[in-house]
Amino acid sequence: MKQGILFILSCLLTAQLRAQVADWSTGVAPILYNKCASCHHAGGAGHKDFTNYDTAVAFAGSVYYYTTQGIMPPWPPNPAYRTYAHERRLSNQEIETIQSWVNNGTLLGDTALAPPKPVFTSSAMLTQTPDYIFSMPTYTVTPLAGSSDDIYWNFVIPTNFLQQKFIQGFEFIPGNTAHVHHALIFSDTSQAVINADNAYPGVGYPGFGGTGSASSKLLGAYVPGSTPFLFPQGFGQRLPANSYLIFNIHYPYASAGSVDSSKIHLFLSNGSP
Repeated sequence: MKQGILFILSCLLTAQLRAQVADWSTGVAPILYNKCASCHHAGGAGHKDFTNYDTAVAFAGSVYYYTTQGIMPPWPPNPAYRTYAHERRLSNQEIETIQSWVNNGTLLGDTALAPPKPVFTSSAMLTQTPDYIFSMPTYTVTPLAGSSDDIYWNFVIPTNFLQQKFIQGFEFIPGNTAHVHHALIFSDTSQAVINADNAYPGVGYPGFGGTGSASSKLLGAYVPGSTPFLFPQGFGQRLPANSYLIFNIHYPYASAGSVDSSKIHLFLSNGSP
């Protein structure tokens, strides 16, 4: 009789503990899909597909370490100083959920309760037709001779605009999501960027974090996981006539030999913002 009661209590306690243990379907997948998958998906800059349960389990130890240490997802601003909209930080509860999942055997759970798996594509996020599309020449990533440093390369693209335009927004689309570390997008009307391009053989010319021209103006940037930028109606960035667009792209050294042909979709403001 006593053994039967103990067995029942043991079963109840086990069931209660299992109810408190996080699983993939209802606990971890929603966190990774929302906070990590924009980079960690097939073909993404994170190189590991954490929309996939088997991959997440294979790297569960790394997920545990980097989230517990606050290294991932990367979000440098100090939360004790100021908060921002759309922060990609994990709450303490989310970190504890991941810890529970890893510490208790990375349970799958009921997949019928899992959120829809996010879909990512290398094509445009914005569905409206851009006013202009500008593409850089196809480029094979090539380190500087005798160097083992990362590659920072400028690509000059003429707009051929006969009059000034106002950009309401843009979407930079990397041609190789696995190897484009980040991109800075500049505009310039000077001959300096053309001279720099002509002085260097092949496609584009080197430049760490800039174009080498004092008159270049930064329009914006792309980093993995970022979304297109659009000004509110009535606002816009001035783009003078005869401007050049310059993509300053960072490729890791290990990207040598890979091919890229990134592009930008421009959306113009109506009227005079």
